[in-house]
Amino acid sequence: MRLFWAPMLVLYAPLAAQPVDYAKQVHPILAARCLGCHNGKAGQAGLSLAARQDVLSGGASGPAIIPGDSAGSLLLQRITGAKTPRMPIGGEPLPEAAIDIIRKWIDEGARMNVEAAPVQAFSLGLKPPKAGGIDDLLKSYYRQHRVAPAARVSDAVFLRRAYLDLWGLLPPPEKLRTFLADARPDKRGRLIDELLANRRNYAEHWISFWNDLLHNDEGVVYHGERSSITPWLLSALEQNQPYNEFARELLAPPAAKGGAAGFIQGVTWRGTVNASQTPPMQAAQNSAQVFLGINLKCNSCHDSFISHWKLREAYSLAAFFTNEPLEIVRCDAPTGQQAQPAFLFPELGAAPSSGSLEEKRAAAARFFTARENGLFARTIVNRVWRLLFGRGLVEPLDEMEAPAWHPP
Repeated sequence: MRLFWAPMLVLYAPLAAQPVDYAKQVHPILAARCLGCHNGKAGQAGLSLAARQDVLSGGASGPAIIPGDSAGSLLLQRITGAKTPRMPIGGEPLPEAAIDIIRKWIDEGARMNVEAAPVQAFSLGLKPPKAGGIDDLLKSYYRQHRVAPAARVSDAVFLRRAYLDLWGLLPPPEKLRTFLADARPDKRGRLIDELLANRRNYAEHWISFWNDLLHNDEGVVYHGERSSITPWLLSALEQNQPYNEFARELLAPPAAKGGAAGFIQGVTWRGTVNASQTPPMQAAQNSAQVFLGINLKCNSCHDSFISHWKLREAYSLAAFFTNEPLEIVRCDAPTGQQAQPAFLFPELGAAPSSGSLEEKRAAAARFFTARENGLFARTIVNRVWRLLFGRGLVEPLDEMEAPAWHPP
C-alpha cells in the first residue's frame, strides 16, 4: 500500500499558492479509497461521493462536507479518526498528505469540476489494490451461500501459519513470546513485511513450488540433456523479479544453455517418440499449462474431445519454439500440412511470419505476458490462492476456463 500511494502523493501534492484541482488531486484519492463503497444510489450508509450534490446531501449520518469548513465536515472527521469508525473501514488510514489535500479542498469551497467515477480497471480486469479486497470477495460469497465466516484466529495460530506459508519453518519460541506480547494493532501486517523482507528464507521455501510447477528436477529422473534452472530460479526469487519479466525470461531465454533455458528446452527422449512429445510440443504444452492454466496434451495428438482446443492450435503454439519445419501429425499420421506460429488467442495480435528462433520465442513471450492477456495474471493468482487456502478460485488449476466458485 505504501508503494501504491507514493507516486500519487508526489503528483497530487498541493502547492500553497494554488487552489486544489479536484480532477487531478482529490478525485484520484476518492476513486482509490472511497468510491468502491460510496458510489451512486447503492453507496453504503446511503452516502455517495460521486457528485457534488450527493456529497452535500450526504447519507444516513448527514452531509459529508460543509464547504468552507473542513473541521466541521463529517468526511474529514471520518478519515482522520476524529469520529469513529475511521474510514476506510478495514483499510489503512489515508496518508497525511492525502488528508491535507481533502482538507484544503473543503476549505476552498469543495469545487468539483468533474463527476467522480471509480477508477477504470485496466485491461487485465483487476481492481485497484486496496486493503480488505480479499475480505470483500469472501463476504460476497458468504452472503450468497449463507455461510458464517470462521472466527478470527489467535495470534499464535496466525504466527505459525505465516511462518509456514512464507518460510516453510516454524516460528522460534522467542518470536512467539514477543509476538504475543506485542500490543500494536498492526502487528500482523508488520510480521508479514518482516518475513517477506528476508528474501533468502522466502526463496529457499518457495523454490519448491516453482520446481514442481516448472518441472525442474535434479534427482534421478531422466533429463535427456535438459539443463537445470535452479541457480537462475533461486536468484530470480531472491531478487523479487517481476512476474512478467520472470515468465518472459523462461519463455525466451537469452542464451541457448544455462540460465532459464532449461524450461523451454524440454526433454530429448531416446529413440523415436510420438510427435506430441517432441521438444517444441513440450514447450507449447508446458508454457500453456504453467502460465495460462490450459491443458494442450489431448489436442497435441488430435482435436480434443473434452475441450474446444484443436490440433492445429497446439502445433501453431509449438511453432514458436522451433526453427525447423513443423509438420502437423494427427495420431502418428502425418497430414502434409506445415504449422505456422499463431498464439492461442489471435485477438492479441498476429505472429511474425518469419524470423530467427530467438525472435519467435520473444514473440511468444510477448503474447503470454501481454497486459491484455488477463489469463496470465489470473492463473498465477489461482495457483498461489490454492497453495495458501487449500482450494483454487478455479478448479482444477489447469482448466482455467472453468467457472470460478466465487461470484464475479
